[in-house]
Amino acid sequence: MLTLNRTTQIVPPAGEPALEVDGLVKSYGKVVAVRGIGFLVPKGQVVGLLGPNGAGKSSTIKVCLGLTLPTRGIVRVFGSAPTTVEARRRMGYSPETPYFYPFLTAEEILTFYAGLQGIKSVRTSVDQVLRATGLEAARRRKVGHFSKGMVQRLAVAQSLLGDPEILFLDEPSSGLDPEGRLEMRQIIQGLKRSGKTILVSSHILSDIEAICDRVIVIDAGRIVADRLLDGEMPALEVEVEVRALSDEALAALRRMGWSVHYDEPRLSVLNLQPGQEPRLLALLAEHHAQVYQLERKKATLEDIYMEIMRQGGQEK
Repeated sequence: MLTLNRTTQIVPPAGEPALEVDGLVKSYGKVVAVRGIGFLVPKGQVVGLLGPNGAGKSSTIKVCLGLTLPTRGIVRVFGSAPTTVEARRRMGYSPETPYFYPFLTAEEILTFYAGLQGIKSVRTSVDQVLRATGLEAARRRKVGHFSKGMVQRLAVAQSLLGDPEILFLDEPSSGLDPEGRLEMRQIIQGLKRSGKTILVSSHILSDIEAICDRVIVIDAGRIVADRLLDGEMPALEVEVEVRALSDEALAALRRMGWSVHYDEPRLSVLNLQPGQEPRLLALLAEHHAQVYQLERKKATLEDIYMEIMRQGGQEK
């Protein structure tokens, strides 16, 4: 089941992790954006960083990139501080709102950035990233004539210059139409198959569910959930049409460890294990509830995320 629970133990990676964050605190004056978070990302894992606006996601990414320094705590990229040349050679970054000179072509922009990075085989590298992001046919078109989706793809192409081992993608599908989102998903899935380690921040939960191995949910600067998205886990949510459901009955359901939301006549129950439906019906009968229908459905990442937010991050 796609149950996100902070108490879930993520097995430490064998060998050196791609990214290590330990006790990270980031303050801007009196405003504390990140409040002592910690996590490890193994090599080759794709991790989705989720949370509402202002939760601390972008601040976390910027510290991991070495663009800003932590107030307290430690961040290591392949064992090195992110501000070192060694770490920066192994990182790529696509910002939430990329900007490129509109009078230059995609090829000119990528050639310019490849030169700044000191890449030896500039032409080969530019050809590779244009091909990987589906921009080969538009290489000589001025960026001022690009669609929003093409600009986002160019930002990912720029992040791939130098063949980095870990990518930080901040809202790569922001503002894209359905076709653009599909193209971006396909690009990230291709990078995943090539073995890249990726930390991706997004508000589009269906995209995260499609591309990520794991999700970390941040709320008010703290991690409230950290869970592997295991396709073999039973995905079970039950919806019951029920009337005359008392507060005592709801309390009894919650004591079973289930997440319960009731808006008469719809009762939604998350976190059931396979075979627990008879126990659910028995509890409803014990409390004299009038049950008319029961339906099993797959709990999506969006369902689980909204349940965490509805609970007010009580797992903090």
